[in-house]
Formats: sequence, structure tokens, C-alpha cells
Amino acid sequence: METERWIVVPRWADFQHYKNRNPPWIKSYVKQVRDDEYLSLGQAERGLLNDLRMLYAEAHGQLREEAARRRLVRSESDARRWTRRLDLLNHAGFIGFSASKPLALENREQNKLSKTPSRAVTFVPNLGSYTGCRLVRGTHGTSHSRDPLGTDKPPYDWPHPKPTRAEVAAALEAA
Repeated sequence: METERWIVVPRWADFQHYKNRNPPWIKSYVKQVRDDEYLSLGQAERGLLNDLRMLYAEAHGQLREEAARRRLVRSESDARRWTRRLDLLNHAGFIGFSASKPLALENREQNKLSKTPSRAVTFVPNLGSYTGCRLVRGTHGTSHSRDPLGTDKPPYDWPHPKPTRAEVAAALEAA
């Protein structure tokens, strides 16, 4: 039996225009068209991301993957690519998954008021320039080291993927 997955939109508060309106309005930032991580997505994935944000708002933050699939998949071609597209959006940090049903958005807001504020992941400028590789120079030669803030060109046999938005943001915050 396959487990039920819930789609979560990270930093949801950043996309709210009017928080107390029904239906809610969603912000779309112009800076996304300068974000290398966003631009690395295909047009289909960008459109899917927009649709998922609207469904997430409509569902008050409780969006089952299967419910989204039923609403958005219209062809066999879409059905075959559904999981791959969701995984691309997840890896890029635009959506996440939860194995259990999340709290409704209204309940989350009430819980946030009672907790200390946390720093949200902000826009990372020049995200595409971070290769995750740093050239390390020693007394007897050079070597490459994995570093989320590394911007050096990796060698042809580099086994590591580029760092994600979350990894770069965490490294920038720690620096």
C-alpha cells in the first residue's frame, strides 16, 4: 500500500498578499525570473508550481498529492511526468512533502504567534553561481572540496550535485 503524501509550500507567508481574504490572493515575485534555480525549471514545472500554489491556498495548506493530481493531470503525457515534475520542484526547494496531514494554515498562524520568530529562508542572489566545489590550495598541490558556497568549476569526475537553495541559504546564514 502506497503512503499518502501531502504537498507543503515552504515560506508560504511570503506568497500572501491579503492574509484575511477569502479567496486568498497569492503574490508572484518578479525576482523569480532572475533566480537561476527557478529558471532551471522547464516551463511545465513553472506552470505546475503556480497551479500547486493556488491549490494549496484553496485547500488552506492541506493539499494531498493525489487530490492535486486529480485536479491537474489532464493527459497521459501529464500522468507519466507527474512524479518527476514534483520531484524536480521538491529538489529545487519550491515544494516539500509531508507523510502526515499538516495543520490548517489558520492553526499554523496561531502556533507561530506563541513561539519565538524564526528566520525565514530569503532570496539567494546568484544561486546558479554556487557549484558546491571549492578549489583548495595546499603546499604540495591543489584539491577540490565539497562546499555549498563554493563557486569553482568542479572537475569532470565530480560526484556531488549542485547545492540546493536550502543548503546555500543555511551556509550563508552560518557564515
